[in-house]
Amino acid sequence: MSTRFLTISKAVEAVLQEGGPVAGLVERNRSRVLASSVRTAVVVRQGQAKVDQVAGRVQAAPWLTSIQIDCYGRASVDQAADEVVDGLLQLVQQRLGLDLTLGGAAGGLALQGIAWDFDVDGDSTACATATYYARHSASAVDLT
Repeated sequence: MSTRFLTISKAVEAVLQEGGPVAGLVERNRSRVLASSVRTAVVVRQGQAKVDQVAGRVQAAPWLTSIQIDCYGRASVDQAADEVVDGLLQLVQQRLGLDLTLGGAAGGLALQGIAWDFDVDGDSTACATATYYARHSASAVDLT
């Protein structure tokens, strides 16, 4: 059984794959450089999680967990890397907006910020990292 944190990360990945993937490659917690043959990629990463509880014992505590979604785009003859990334970022936001509870895994999901990097690998690749916060609960016993 997975913790609630991994469950949420998997749920985000599933939403981005559902009905056809938003990018040529959609993966979770990947840290390797993309192959030069990959034009677009989305990587879902678990960020930091913070419990939102007061002192005392509770069965399930409320949490706020950050999920970072790296949107990679490689330039082509017809389109600059920033344009590829911008379109991919928009697709990710639209897809996640279809189910902000991630199939019931979270109480809600909200975009909190975006950071851009225009020299990802020195090979005309750009990246926009969107940070989302998921509000959810997790068991105090085993974090499920």
